[in-house]
Amino acid sequence: MNILTRFKNMKLKRQLFMLISISIVMLMLTQLFYFLQFYKLTQSRSMVSTSNVLNQMEENMSNLANDVRQSAETVAFDSYTQKYVLSNDPVERFEDNKVVANMIKYVGSSNKSILDIIVLDTKGREVGGDYPDKVRTLEIIDHKYSFTDKNAKLSGFYSVIDRELYGSYYAYVNSFPNLRGSPGEKIGTCVVIFKTDSMQNIIEKVKLTNHSMLFVLDPERKIIAANNKRTVGNVIDGELQEIITDGDQKQVKKYKGEESVIQIKYIESMDWTVVSLIPINEMTGDMGRLQKYGVISALVMTAILVIIGIIINWNITRPITRLINFMRQIGQKNIRPRIEITESNEVGQLAVDINKMLEQIENMNTEILFTQKSLYQMRLVKKQAELSALQSQVNPHFLYNTLDCVRSIAISYHVPEIECIATSMAKMFRYSIKEGNIVKILDEINSIRDFLEIMKIRYEGKFVIEYDIDERILEMSIIKFILQPIVENSIYHGLERKNGPGLLKIKGELNANGDICFEINDNGKGISSTILNQLESSLNSTEPMEYFNFEKKGSIGLVNINHRMKNVYGPQYGIHISSIENEGTVVQLCFPASV
Repeated sequence: MNILTRFKNMKLKRQLFMLISISIVMLMLTQLFYFLQFYKLTQSRSMVSTSNVLNQMEENMSNLANDVRQSAETVAFDSYTQKYVLSNDPVERFEDNKVVANMIKYVGSSNKSILDIIVLDTKGREVGGDYPDKVRTLEIIDHKYSFTDKNAKLSGFYSVIDRELYGSYYAYVNSFPNLRGSPGEKIGTCVVIFKTDSMQNIIEKVKLTNHSMLFVLDPERKIIAANNKRTVGNVIDGELQEIITDGDQKQVKKYKGEESVIQIKYIESMDWTVVSLIPINEMTGDMGRLQKYGVISALVMTAILVIIGIIINWNITRPITRLINFMRQIGQKNIRPRIEITESNEVGQLAVDINKMLEQIENMNTEILFTQKSLYQMRLVKKQAELSALQSQVNPHFLYNTLDCVRSIAISYHVPEIECIATSMAKMFRYSIKEGNIVKILDEINSIRDFLEIMKIRYEGKFVIEYDIDERILEMSIIKFILQPIVENSIYHGLERKNGPGLLKIKGELNANGDICFEINDNGKGISSTILNQLESSLNSTEPMEYFNFEKKGSIGLVNINHRMKNVYGPQYGIHISSIENEGTVVQLCFPASV
């Protein structure tokens, strides 16, 4: 009921606009809903069809692999083959060679895909192998798999020939042991040369879209068979190699600037991969006509609704439109506008009230102008006072010149310590008045180096400094003065009180999450457990506090630095302290990497 009341109290023009807009939106949403449903249905059916093709190819390839493997095992574990590879008697080997050769021809003739079968012993002697590229084939395989190596007992499929003369041939290599002697000892290798024409024939019969891709890859990412026969024997391009991963998957990714559905089927038995890549716009190409009709009908209905709205607006809301146009003209050309509406209805009464309101506004404007004039005069006086205060401040150039004078005197009197201190102080002063709160890490590290140059002169031989800064982070950004106060605390509250020489380490790197982490480590006096608990409580507090304020009032504290980091980088970042009394203190701080 409340919604109906609010709608009833709306302006007529807004009600009309809302009704027409809701009608148009509902019409568009309906058209979009049906289009998306047809779109998803078409895409789903296309993917299912492609998936069926991949499953068929997987089955055919698995059958081929099993046939080739069974043929190799039939030849390898035959008693005559075992006798042939183990015998050293030339006469006996000559007789066995004939039997093995005949058996090879018989086994090979039982499978049209098998071109030839070759048996080799561990001395490189062979039987079988009548096809033209036998020598080259054995050289290729022996380069990856040593026939004479008794420890080479791996089995697998290897690419052999990729020529137009012979086609796409592959070899299955299987080492076999001695069945009559030691079962684990390799005595020979059986090589089965087979053709991939059957896969190519299957792929060529598959009807996909015009620019779709369907191909089989070997472990070297070389195309064994494809719907584009010209690509057979080539290695897939780098973009595809990044997209195609191991294992079965379905995904939508961009290839050559187009969104494409990629389905991958991994054939474990052969270590080969079947890939289909179909551009999405081609899968739903037939949807263009449906989309066109939907857009036309939506436009026609929208035009009808707009015409109806214009008619209603002209007859009903025209007085309201005149009132709105008048309100837009108020204040132009320094005139005193008044609205004139002859109607005596609600709009006419509204015009009378507006005229009264304009009279009141004019009176208020006069008072506001007088108040603004007084306020402007007060601000002018304040600015003049601030300018005088600024002019009374020390000119930075005066301090630069003074430090330069000190440095010159130190050089004249051969006092390198004073020269170093004056130079470092000048650099630190320039850095401290540098505009902006965000600086490069390199600038912050250089400021620390200048500070430590002075500390090394003050505490001569008291401590050693080690830097371990990753060069990749030097050009990245950091909040100014969040490292130097920590280093200063390490010296004053840790190393200064230590008996004997100390060590100060400053380390900066990128962690596994991509954040920048700094670690300031000293082997000084450390912090007692009581004070460390107070510091941890202060760091977790939302109120600003000072670090070691019990010893040095006004110092820049870890708590303040911690609050600055959380305000800039977020509550998940900040400072962490770990310390053991009389052993040392480690202060860690992390923040996101940014240039």
